[in-house]
Parts: sequence; structure tokens; C-alpha cells
Amino acid sequence: MPRVFLPAPFKLLRIGSGFSLCAGTAGILVGLGLPLAAAGVGIGFGLYAVNLFFLYETARGLLERADSGGPRFLAAAASGGRLLFLGVVLSAVFLFLGRGALLGGCGGLFLSQVNLHFQGRLPKGEI
Repeated sequence: MPRVFLPAPFKLLRIGSGFSLCAGTAGILVGLGLPLAAAGVGIGFGLYAVNLFFLYETARGLLERADSGGPRFLAAAASGGRLLFLGVVLSAVFLFLGRGALLGGCGGLFLSQVNLHFQGRLPKGEI
């Protein structure tokens, strides 16, 4: 299987295992006859990946401008902007695809975020 190149911060944020988890969940939902929920899980993972990109760019911008007075404002605006972006996209998912896709999108975002925190808590060698 070919290896996919990811920048180091994305490897640390475990985007590959989050994708695998969401793909497996979407496959199960399709098998259960819930294709819109499965599409929502994919949308949720996509939102997680975009959110990681926004976090990466914000951190990079903060590091580049550490001496100027604007980094605090940049960080505050970026966090609010990310939340606004997630809210608008999830609202659009609900309006255009329905409740099942919205719940799937929230579930995909949740699974990816939990995957980021959960695996680091397990002792070495457990999985």
C-alpha cells in the first residue's frame, strides 16, 4: 500500500486514523441502509480536516508574527471564525441534505475529534 505524504503536524493530529474510523463508520451506515448519514460522516470528517488546516495556519501565523502585537487578536478571531465556519456548514448540510446527514456530519466530526484524544490515553501495546 503506498504511503501518503502528510506534513508532520497532521501526522501528530492523527488524520489518517480518523479517516479510517470515519470510513468504517460510513461503510456500516451504508450497509444499514442510511446513505445520507454515511455521506454526513464523510462531511464531518472533511470538516475536521479543514478545521485542522485552519489550526495549522493559525499556529504558523502566530509563530511568524510572535514579536508584533497582533497575535492575540489573530488567535481570538481564528477560533471564533472556525466555530462560525463549522456552524454555517452544518446548517447548510441540514438545509440541503436533511436531519440524517446533519447527525452523520456531527457524528463524523465527533468521531474524528475523539480519535484524536482517545488513542493517546491508552497504555502502549494495548491496541
